[in-house]
Amino acid sequence: MAKKIKLSESQLTQVVQKVIKEQKNYTDDPNAFTTDVKDVSFYGLNTYFTEYSDRDIDVTYTNCYVNWRYDMEVRSWGIKDISVYTTSVVINATVEIYDEDYTKVEVEKEIELFVDDMGGFNDEEEGRWHYEDEMSDNIFSHSILPTDLEIDMNTKTVQVIWN
Repeated sequence: MAKKIKLSESQLTQVVQKVIKEQKNYTDDPNAFTTDVKDVSFYGLNTYFTEYSDRDIDVTYTNCYVNWRYDMEVRSWGIKDISVYTTSVVINATVEIYDEDYTKVEVEKEIELFVDDMGGFNDEEEGRWHYEDEMSDNIFSHSILPTDLEIDMNTKTVQVIWN
């Protein structure tokens, strides 16, 4: 037989804060996280490196991570709402660009982007990078973390895919 545990709103808040303190954070904000994302896809590299638009380009190294946080609305009866969202995306990558005969690497180039503008809230000025959170409806049925990035060099959009 299962035991019932009754918690007041302040007790629930204390439990949540204790759990949060035990989590590994990289900022002073207990609700903020930094997650290293290994599964990164690039689209439109030939458009981004216009001088090499007719060449084969391979991504050889990535160091990308998502800064994100959650907010929780707590009531005496439990958790009313949890919001999970990206605050910024850091993209570092190295690409190799092959010669015209596709036989050897002609040049290596670096991509360094810091994207902290969520799409749709600004004037969408041309040439400005933004990110969009892509979440499934059942995100809270298991671990919550960003797992993939899809970087479109043509539209200057970073899709953050959540588990």
